[in-house]
Amino acid sequence: MSKDNLKEIKELPLLEDYPALKDALENRELVIFIGAGVSRLLGCKSWDDLATDLLKKCLELKLIDYYEFEEIKKYPEQKKKISIVYELLKENNAIDNFYNIFEKALKPEKNINEKTIYTDIARLADTFVTTNADECFDNRFVDTDLIYDFTQEDKVRPYKLYHIHGMQKHKDSLVFTVNQYLNR
Repeated sequence: MSKDNLKEIKELPLLEDYPALKDALENRELVIFIGAGVSRLLGCKSWDDLATDLLKKCLELKLIDYYEFEEIKKYPEQKKKISIVYELLKENNAIDNFYNIFEKALKPEKNINEKTIYTDIARLADTFVTTNADECFDNRFVDTDLIYDFTQEDKVRPYKLYHIHGMQKHKDSLVFTVNQYLNR
């Protein structure tokens, strides 16, 4: 990094500058939101990688031709690509291919042990909300504290991990297509 680039790095504010955040942290009332970036650090695939792998499977199964593959690949929205592929595989009784590829995408490439970013995140709070369907953080909770079913209105409670887009081991809870996002 050049010296000119170093000028652009701004100093982080001190926790004392945010008394409400400091109080929430000290009183264990902070709720941490975990997005895909954390899982990506462990080597889980991106939505773009998942969409491409699913498109390749549709091409391999001859559900689309190369032209359609290239056209769908150009769509900027991953949810749209995944929705198209999901429906294609479902209509052609090949939905197991979707879930196999989905599960492989959610497997971290790096070994998950106690020295992961999740260990540091777990120290910050007692309640967590995630859009991630992977299981990388789940082992820090008992099964009854992993919330993925939102059919009942429920207050956010401490010592829980809320999977707002579902969990991979509960396929019916997963949210990855446009229609599922709208329904959720």
